[in-house]
Amino acid sequence: MSAVDVAYELFIGGAFQPGSRGERSTLLDPATNRPLAEIAVGHSDDAAHAMEVAETAFRSSDWATDDGARRARALFRLAQLLE
Repeated sequence: MSAVDVAYELFIGGAFQPGSRGERSTLLDPATNRPLAEIAVGHSDDAAHAMEVAETAFRSSDWATDDGARRARALFRLAQLLE
């Protein structure tokens, strides 16, 4: 790791994991160009894996089978909470 003590992995399927190729990059503060953290670098195979995991989670949840009105109410409530 460079001059930082903070490291982040990819977050896929509710868990942190390194990129499939093990690559890392230093995230720089754009104002000072100083290192902020070391981050895992994801590639197309990581993205494909993340999409497969998300699709499985969506298909196995109630969200996929709920009617549109219920989903709309949930999203509206989320928007209110975020405001």
